[in-house]
Amino acid sequence: MLASLKSFLDNQQWSYSKGKDENLILFGIAGSNGNFQCVADVNEKSKYFVFLSIIGLRAPEDKIESLIGAINKINYRLPFGNFEIDYANGEIRFKTGLFCNGIDFNENLIENIIVPNIMYTDTYIPVFNQLILENKTLDEALKVLDHHQEK
Repeated sequence: MLASLKSFLDNQQWSYSKGKDENLILFGIAGSNGNFQCVADVNEKSKYFVFLSIIGLRAPEDKIESLIGAINKINYRLPFGNFEIDYANGEIRFKTGLFCNGIDFNENLIENIIVPNIMYTDTYIPVFNQLILENKTLDEALKVLDHHQEK
């Protein structure tokens, strides 16, 4: 599984490094709306693959509770994956993944997990910026996103 992931990343010409744990692969993405870090967790023994995109903006402690509701509403709109927030440090990330027992873990499958994850993360960075930095309501932030997507 890890070899297939590395092959996919090499074919995309994305630079990556190993994480502290041997089953973790780390790399950065420069999206059109901001930069973020990606973590691929390939667990060969348990047969799962999890992909995380972590946005650089952290939510301050006083905004975490309101962001939980916003993230829930955002997740409801999404057909795939989910945003999460870490209560301890305000980290916001998008997660996709699957159990791989009995399936062919190939580059096409990997692409279908990673690419939508990166797309959704990059798409929603402006929403989180507006919620955290500009004190916009979720409805205000989503109107800007919806308007942008209509063009």
